[in-house]
Amino acid sequence: MTDDTFLERVNEAVRNIHKNRIVQVPYDVTSHIEPSREIYPNDPQMRFNGEIEMFRTVIDAGSSALRAAMIMNGGAAIALLSFLSTSLVHAENFSTGLVGGVAQALLIFLVGIFLAGSASGTRYLAQYAYYHSFQKPIVLRTGHFLNFITITLSVISFFSFISGGLLAYYAIA
Repeated sequence: MTDDTFLERVNEAVRNIHKNRIVQVPYDVTSHIEPSREIYPNDPQMRFNGEIEMFRTVIDAGSSALRAAMIMNGGAAIALLSFLSTSLVHAENFSTGLVGGVAQALLIFLVGIFLAGSASGTRYLAQYAYYHSFQKPIVLRTGHFLNFITITLSVISFFSFISGGLLAYYAIA
């Protein structure tokens, strides 16, 4: 199917929509879309644009994960502090074991916040290294290493949320 035939069918479908208020999409529309994929693999500009968009997506996903780790650990620390202050004010027979357990969980959450913040810093350094790797190819290794460190710190930060939550649960239960 040629481009002109495809456009004629699309125009016909649009006229049908306006005339009959129903949608009748020509079956051949999908057959025209498939060959267009074969046009672009040899186009370096299209491939470059696709790689740039994928890189932006990866950066956004990493940024969202780091933000989530900071919010989760920070929110948990604030919730524990609120619980502890309320328990101290309103309880007559307050257990010192509860304070110790909550304090340990709070420390774990604070470590998680620190790790997420450190991961944000190493993420910046990794991007800086990737940017300068075009000028100095040896810097690309540094970027990969910093990226690995960022991922490791982020994963440990998420595990600190889980372990802090478990410590808080066992201290309260």
